[in-house]
Amino acid sequence: MNVQMSEPSSTDESSADTGLEALEYTGPIDYLVIEFPGSRMNGEAFPELVKLVDLGIIRILDLVFVTRATDGSVAALEIADLDGDGQLDLAIFEGARSGLLEQDDVDRARAEWKVLEPVLASRSGFEAIFPSATVQPIHGDAPSWNLITTVDGPLWADFEDATLGPIEWDVAGFGADLCRAYDESAQARGLPTLDPKIQEVMDLARALQVLVCAPLVPQLPELADGIRMFATQWRAMPFAGGLG
Repeated sequence: MNVQMSEPSSTDESSADTGLEALEYTGPIDYLVIEFPGSRMNGEAFPELVKLVDLGIIRILDLVFVTRATDGSVAALEIADLDGDGQLDLAIFEGARSGLLEQDDVDRARAEWKVLEPVLASRSGFEAIFPSATVQPIHGDAPSWNLITTVDGPLWADFEDATLGPIEWDVAGFGADLCRAYDESAQARGLPTLDPKIQEVMDLARALQVLVCAPLVPQLPELADGIRMFATQWRAMPFAGGLG
């Protein structure tokens, strides 16, 4: 086994003085390259690596396995099944990869945005496709944790995304059950209900908004689970919310 290690990147006194908390949080960082001659691995080292992670001594920001053929070509391997026998050899490391999106996902997202941008970038573009949409002041970022229970009743917080928009945006990504509950409450109060076609577009737009955060996972690993959940939902959605 051959090992190559880069010089670690670390925070020095000058960076600490400038208050670069992000660097202090993620550094120092080492890049470690391990070669297995003949592509032979017995797996003995991996439990020790897991132990170091569990003890908080190291944190794995990214983990990639590659193989090089005799002609010099290089290909990435699935972490969970390195030898291709269908057994999950290293499934414990699967979550350490920062590559939450495959190239097909990236290509789809770019193609979808080409369809959606003219619709979502301006009110006139949106109303040209959805002339009957209910556009009104909305919160813009309305998950449950922005609704605070107080002695005076529930109060909203976090208003920096408040804007004019379709009512469907405030429930985007919450699922069919919540949308049904919204419609029932709206009907009881004589308010507009959700448009299913607009909701599809808003759900997809919300998913794309989350997916573009994938490059931040090496710096903020806690984002990975949420991005992975949205990616799974997004892959099952109609292309461009049915507009493409």
